[in-house]
Amino acid sequence: IILGFIYKKLTVATLWKALRETAVTTASIMLIIVAATILGWILAREEVPQALSSLMTGNLNSATAFLLVTAVLLLILGAFIDATALLLITVPILLPVATEFNVDPLHFGVVTILSLMMGLLTPPVGTVLFVLSSVLRMPVGDVFRGVTPFLVPIGVVLLLLIFFPTIVTVVPAVIGM
Repeated sequence: IILGFIYKKLTVATLWKALRETAVTTASIMLIIVAATILGWILAREEVPQALSSLMTGNLNSATAFLLVTAVLLLILGAFIDATALLLITVPILLPVATEFNVDPLHFGVVTILSLMMGLLTPPVGTVLFVLSSVLRMPVGDVFRGVTPFLVPIGVVLLLLIFFPTIVTVVPAVIGM
């Protein structure tokens, strides 16, 4: 900041604008977190995680099937809902189910994040597409066409991680975590 003032790149007006934009962004993130926390509390009070757990454990017969269903669910939801809200809403519900299937929490976390990442890169809402569109000053359709080739390797990696959990857990096991 001091160097910005010295080189006259950062004026009081630009600093004020940056602080205002930061405050707006922080406030919107906090609203998302508050709303997700309230929704999570309501879902916990209504015992939705327990119901979902019994539904999934009754209908799915393996950890791999659970992770595939979770990946598809998060990919679809990620295309419509912000990642922060989705993490705050879904992880407290799905993590207990994952532990019932003896899925390592680290493995579950990696699959969750990768699935959400794919969802954020797909229309109709794909939040990352809109961010890239505004930064690059390009139409969202052009950005999606540019991003599409990267969805294939991400999908392949996601499937490899689901079917071969050792890929995720081998390094932490070796270093004693």
